[in-house]
Formats: sequence, C-alpha cells, structure tokens
Amino acid sequence: MTQIFPINCTRCGSVRIDALRRRREVGEVSLENQCQITLISTEHFSAVIAPVFPPVTLAAPPINACRKENMKRAAVITTLIVLWLSVPVHAQDGGPIIQNERVTVWDTMNLLPPADNDFVAVSLKGTAVFGHKGDVPGEAGARNMVIALKDHPEAPIVNNSGYPNAYPREGIVKLLENDRVIVWSFRWTPGKPTVMHFHNTDVVVVYQEDTPLESITPDGKRVLNEYKFADTRFNRGNRVHSELLVGKSGSAVITELK
Repeated sequence: MTQIFPINCTRCGSVRIDALRRRREVGEVSLENQCQITLISTEHFSAVIAPVFPPVTLAAPPINACRKENMKRAAVITTLIVLWLSVPVHAQDGGPIIQNERVTVWDTMNLLPPADNDFVAVSLKGTAVFGHKGDVPGEAGARNMVIALKDHPEAPIVNNSGYPNAYPREGIVKLLENDRVIVWSFRWTPGKPTVMHFHNTDVVVVYQEDTPLESITPDGKRVLNEYKFADTRFNRGNRVHSELLVGKSGSAVITELK
C-alpha cells in the first residue's frame, strides 16, 4: 500500500522522493524543483515518516525562504530513509536461512507463529532455550536463531577415525541436553588449536562474535573460515579436523543433533 504525503507550495515546484519498492529498496531521488515535497512510500516508510510529516499546505512566503525551509524538510526525510536502510534486515523477513531434511533455521527479532516442531532458540548473548511443538519461538525485540528440529533423527556416525569425538572437549560448557539435542557453548583460545577430532553428528553453529578459524585436516591442509557475528552454519558429521583461532577472540553456541 502506498501513501502520499505532500508539502505544497503555491509558488514553487517540488522535490520528489520516490520509495516505491517494498521495505528497503528505494527508487531514485529526483530534484524536480525545490518547494513541494511528495513522499510516495510503502507502509514501512510511512510508519516512520507519517507522524513527523503529515500533509501540510504552506502559504506563499518569499520564494527564497520557501525553498530554504522545504529543502530542510527534504534533507530530514532523506536522512530518515537512510537511517531506515541502515537497520539490519533479518532473513525471517524473506524466509529461513537454512533448510534441509533435518532442520529449518530462522534469523528473527520477532515472535514466530506456534511451532510445528520442537525447536532450539539460540540468542546472540550465548544462551539457548528448548521449546516444544506448539510453543511460540523467538522473543520480541531480541535477535534469535530459531532451529526447528524436523522428525528426521539420525544415529551418531560410528567413529573409526582413531581420533576422539568433537564433543565434549576441553573448555566446552553444556547448556542443555534432551533426547533431541545437546547444546554447547565454546570459546576458542587464540593460537591454541583444538585436539584433532571426529564429528560424529550434524551440528548447527551460531557464532557469537567475529571468529576467524583455520580448519586443519590430518594431512596438514588448512582452510581459513572468517565467520562473522551471528553467522549460522549447518555442518554435517563424518569429518576429521582441528580448529585454530587466528584472531583475538572467538565463540559459538553449537547445537548437536541427535
């Protein structure tokens, strides 16, 4: 739905700001002239702009004063739009960020509809909550990764690698465990590689900060993965490697699937 908020001048022309595309995609800003401001916007922009700039018809002051005042109004409107564009859009607005036979994961700052499956809600403050089918996932105003657990259990992979399983490990903290998941919190130590280990389960990893990790395989091959704050990954089991933090700090909440 679009709405028009005009600021009309009887002497001069107009500044026109078009924001015709949905949500954060803004059309061209054209300076047709300098005294009438017409904002065409979706409901998202209207909700921000409308309380500040209701439709106003200006009298006809001297043309220079009119232009100066309305150019200020145009600058304020443009600034508000830029600020709106700077707010992160979470993938919940466009669908899940991970979708496969085992999980569906949403990145959301809102309450979701009642869950069709059991789920784990991982916050970006290092906490995790388990919820049951029918519960309401998420938290209004707080960003969470909601991991819906599909009815596709898999037994742990038999470990014939000669290396220990990935979890538990030195320094790891168990946040919760039940018949569906084990959720761990782990902080890597700069410059200290983890023990070479075997991943016998699938996991969902939510990085709690920027975490540059080198993955080192038994044959010495190294791959650098520069994970960013809130990055979320689904990693399948049946892998052997060690992990080395190459930055100053790194941590994650790891949901191990059963």
